[in-house]
Amino acid sequence: MGSRGDLSALPAWIDSVFNYWRGQEKSWQPLGKDGMGIIEDLFCRPIDVRPLVSTRLQEEEAIRIRLT
Repeated sequence: MGSRGDLSALPAWIDSVFNYWRGQEKSWQPLGKDGMGIIEDLFCRPIDVRPLVSTRLQEEEAIRIRLT
């Protein structure tokens, strides 16, 4: 599972995910072009993601402090 903090180092996060799921499997192979096409079809659709309420509250608090 990724989070907002992982976006700053996305390639490293992706590598860690693949390493986790590969585990000790000796026959593991990269997805290749066809596999990546399937991943793109499944996950590369536009979505709307709203920030957590706690994140918005922290941002608003920082603005309030700056303005006072």
